[in-house]
Amino acid sequence: MAGILSIFLKNVFTSGRHRLKSHEFKDMLGGSRGHIEFDLFQCDFCGKCRQICVTGAIRTDRQSRFLQHDSFACLGCGECARICPFHCIRMHPEEALPALRRAPDVYKS
Repeated sequence: MAGILSIFLKNVFTSGRHRLKSHEFKDMLGGSRGHIEFDLFQCDFCGKCRQICVTGAIRTDRQSRFLQHDSFACLGCGECARICPFHCIRMHPEEALPALRRAPDVYKS
């Protein structure tokens, strides 16, 4: 966190030509941001992704085979993709296009 604060202060108090670009800032975070894709054909709706998500961005229901992902609440940490036993969640390092309205993505199989 101290590294991010020092970058912020450097960007505030320096001229534009010395500021870090967005891709340099992303490299400082270790590529932890990105977007998530779900493959519902492999998903068992076990809920492990929901349990590990610290922001509650994922909701699942096994009986109705329902999965909801709130991209605004998602940090892009990739823990859900790491813990998924069926490998149906994939973390892509590139950022997704911004949404036009705030609405969670709903998947139903």
